[in-house]
Amino acid sequence: MQKIFEQWGALVVRRPWAVLLVSLAVVVAGAVGLSRLTTANHPTQIFVSASPAYARYEAMRALFPPSQNDAILLLSDENLLTPDHLEALRSLHLDLSLEDGVDGVVSLFSARNVAEGGAAFPPLVPNEMPQGAAFETLAAEIVAHPLIRNRLISTDGTTAVFNIGLDLEGKGRAEIKKIVAGLRTTVEAALAPYDITPLLTGAPVMRAEMDAINAREEIFLSVAGLVIGGLVIFLFFRRLSFAILAGTVPAA
Repeated sequence: MQKIFEQWGALVVRRPWAVLLVSLAVVVAGAVGLSRLTTANHPTQIFVSASPAYARYEAMRALFPPSQNDAILLLSDENLLTPDHLEALRSLHLDLSLEDGVDGVVSLFSARNVAEGGAAFPPLVPNEMPQGAAFETLAAEIVAHPLIRNRLISTDGTTAVFNIGLDLEGKGRAEIKKIVAGLRTTVEAALAPYDITPLLTGAPVMRAEMDAINAREEIFLSVAGLVIGGLVIFLFFRRLSFAILAGTVPAA
């Protein structure tokens, strides 16, 4: 092995341009391969297997296809059903509806009451928030409403769900990541004065998080590989010039 490297070193000295051309060809080929490198970032691809359970999952997914463009916001607080918190959630509903890339938001503020005398269906939560006993009555109506009970709000009134429909048609990973980041910023800004705990999830959010994890791992593995590889080469040759010569092309 030592003799091979000595011959390679002699070739570099005698014909540096030939070695440079070979090195350049390797770098170009590596760049082309890098541009075609992709990672599987869809959440469902994590569980792909030949097991019977996964086969049943695929069959059910074909019968009842889920929406892959919905982000889910889960909000929890022991005092969620208070006038101040409800006003904050209503403002958050409006702010999310105006975010770039958002098609619409469905929450407890989307619910309507029965209309009387052919009038327009009034919202379940009125524009003017009641106080005192009137608010207690409204809170009871919210958790008992048949369209949102145990769907958009829990029966104990401590957890609410916002379904955020996103327009992701034709959008790439960078654009999805930007949309998800915008949702997080809006939620954090709206709930900063309160003790409400938000949890943002859903397929688009998971894809953005997996992309971020993949990017961090690529950087870490690349740096670790260069450091460890360079150390091994140096320990083998015991000469910095030979180590640089042997490690340049693989590093590139």
